[in-house]
This record gives sequence, C-alpha cells and structure tokens, in this order.
Amino acid sequence: AVDGNNRLAEAHKCLHPTPLLSSLIDGTFASGRDVTWGGAKYNSSGVYVIGLADVADSLTALKHLVFDNPQIAKEEMASAIADNFEGHEKTYALLTRRAPKYGTDDDVADKMVADLVVLISNVFGKHKNTRGGAFHVGYWSITMHAGLGSLIGALPNGKKKGSPLASGATPVSGVAVKGPTASLSSTAKLPAKHIANSIANNHKIPKSLLGEPGKLDIFQNLVYGYFKRGGMQVQFVVQDKQTLLDAQKNPDAYKDLLVRVSGYTAYFCDLNKKMQDEIIARTEDQI
Repeated sequence: AVDGNNRLAEAHKCLHPTPLLSSLIDGTFASGRDVTWGGAKYNSSGVYVIGLADVADSLTALKHLVFDNPQIAKEEMASAIADNFEGHEKTYALLTRRAPKYGTDDDVADKMVADLVVLISNVFGKHKNTRGGAFHVGYWSITMHAGLGSLIGALPNGKKKGSPLASGATPVSGVAVKGPTASLSSTAKLPAKHIANSIANNHKIPKSLLGEPGKLDIFQNLVYGYFKRGGMQVQFVVQDKQTLLDAQKNPDAYKDLLVRVSGYTAYFCDLNKKMQDEIIARTEDQI
C-alpha cells in the first residue's frame, strides 16, 4: 500500500499538479510549492484498510477454538476453509456460533479488533510518503468490500467464498445479534488515535420503525450514547428491507431512492447487484 501510494503520488505531482487545491491549503503560499510537491503545512497521506471485522473475527475464532480452548483441530480448520465449509457443518457451526464476535460488545473479540488497529497503525507509522508526511489509516471501503469479497475464499470467521467482506469498520453482517447498542459499543472501543483517516460504520434501520411513537427519541439517545463512549462516525440506511427488494426488481419506480454505502450516498438503483445485495443483507437494527 505504501509503495502504491508513493508511486501514484510521484506520478501525480509530475503529471497533474493541483494549483486550485493548493491555493486553498495552508502553507503552499509561504513555501511557493504545489501541494503535490510537499508545499502544504501538513503532508500526510490517507490509506484505507478493508476487511477489518472479517480478519479480526477470524483471528479471534482461531485463538478461541483452535488454540486457547481447542474444539477444532488445525488440520480440520484448514480442510474446512479449503472446502468452503462443505461437508464441515459442525466446524462451520462452531465458528459462527461459538466464537466471540466483534459487534456483540464482547471484550475478547473487541480487544482483538483494537489490537489489530494498533498493529496496522504502527506498521504504517514506520513509513513516510513522498512529501515526507505520515500515513494515516482509516477503515472505510466505498464498494470495495463487495468487489474484493468476491475474490476471496472462505475465512475462519465463517465467511464463505465470494461473499462480501464487512464494510468499513462495521461488524460482519448478521453477527450483531445483541442489537445496535452492543454493536455500537464494540465500535466505540476502537482506539481513535490510531485511526486518523476515520471509519465508516454502517447501520440499517427500518423506516417504518422510526414512525412508531417514542422510537425517534430512542434512536437519538442511541447515537448520542455512541459518541459519548468515544465513537468516531456512524451512518444509517433508513429504509425497509422490502422496499429495497422491490427497488431491485423494479428500478424505474425507485429512481430517487438514496442509500448510504460506505462513506458516501448513492442512488440504490445505480449500484451493481452485488452491492445492492450487500446493503439488503446488512443487519437490520431494532430499537
């Protein structure tokens, strides 16, 4: 990632300097240099990492079920992953139901995520960009979690071959069985000082639910509580699952349907089917 960013930055400054952008950034007038040439007061680069929850949950599952509390042999784990869990129903059940999961306010799982965030930050912290600035890590994935997920095989957290990775810093879809309070509590534990490039934390709430008396107040308290505990960012798709399914089948009738993807808003019907399916499959929070 460092090598790719630095090569891109080198090409950018030589082929496409940015005078308008530079005029709006502190330090460029004093230095007399374009921002792509290191003229700004601050010269950091942002990098974003995809698959945080899947990797963390996979490491937690291995630690919990293979090493600390052996219930799955190493050879069986390797075979199950190679076979995409076909014929390994017991192993799959243990991985998906017995292993601690990020998004359930489980201290064991949440510590694994936090440790992973610190590790990744420290690795990037050893490098500088071409302008002499630091690399700041973020966890947001645009639509890449669906695209890259289609290229990745089975994982020890129970992810099957071709299925999407978790979006941004959001827990894996379907694991937040203890509700949005527990899910947001897990995410609020992420060490913010190691995530200067921020996160995307995606949630979905049924539109019909917020219309019920008192639910909007509960929703407000949920969001306030998350930020009070140290949460960095959260975004919601406020829409009923049936509406999304109908829009997928009848796109002409839903041309104005907007959804949050992973750090940005898009028209639902403009997204490809894999990305639409990922949004539909997201855990539906009940408040």
